[in-house]
Order: sequence, then structure tokens, then C-alpha cells
Amino acid sequence: MTLVSSTVDLNQPAYDPANIGAGILTSTDRALMGQSDYVVNTTLAFDQPLWGTNMRLLFNTFGERISQVGGYGNPDTYEQPFDRLDFAVNQSLGGHWSAKIQVKNLLDSKVEFLTGDKVQNSYKVGQSYSFGVTYSI
Repeated sequence: MTLVSSTVDLNQPAYDPANIGAGILTSTDRALMGQSDYVVNTTLAFDQPLWGTNMRLLFNTFGERISQVGGYGNPDTYEQPFDRLDFAVNQSLGGHWSAKIQVKNLLDSKVEFLTGDKVQNSYKVGQSYSFGVTYSI
């Protein structure tokens, strides 16, 4: 787990439609763009060398983060937190052969961007699956 506190102070006046000489940025004192206040990465692993088996379950989440800095009176746009869960298993098949199965983004959480309380963009990345067989010399 990572906890972060970041601040950007642009030392310029905030946007003021009545004052043409004022800055264009709505917020001049804010967190760094793209910086979450927390990130969590967790791995649950199982290794059994006698069987040639290796499994991993990986989890990731983060706090909201600015994806677009607001300007001309518009608020900043924030990417909302979402969870990701990946799974991978490697299995020795004997001799020089092995097989690998991966499933990425099992939860298929929604990715959402908010400007104020309005949804600007929302989508799902989808899941991906892969299977491979390897021969090593």
C-alpha cells in the first residue's frame, strides 16, 4: 500500500471571468494531476515445486485522481477508483514443456470520469484470456 500527499501551488490567480488578466486554471492549489492519494497492490501466491505449479492472484486499486485539470471556471475531471483482479497459473508438463493460463481484469469494473458530479466518460475495459504452451531447451 502506498499513501501519497501531493500539492501543486501554481502561484497565479484563479480564473475570474470578471478579470481578464486572471489565470485560466480553475484551481491553482490542488493535487498533482494523475496522482492518487493511495494505491493498493496485493498478491496471493501458491508455489509447489514438486508439482511444477505456480499460481498468482493479483489485486490493484487506487484513490481518485485528476485526469484533466479544469480551466475557465470548469472543475477538474477525476478518474474514479476501480478494482482490478488478475489470475495466472504456470504448470510444468514434464520435460521441457510448460503451460500458462492468464485471466486479466476478472472483475471488469467500470472506469468512470467525473467533472463535478457529472459523468464525462464511462466504459469497461473488458476481460482478456490467454493460454500458451512453451518448450524450453
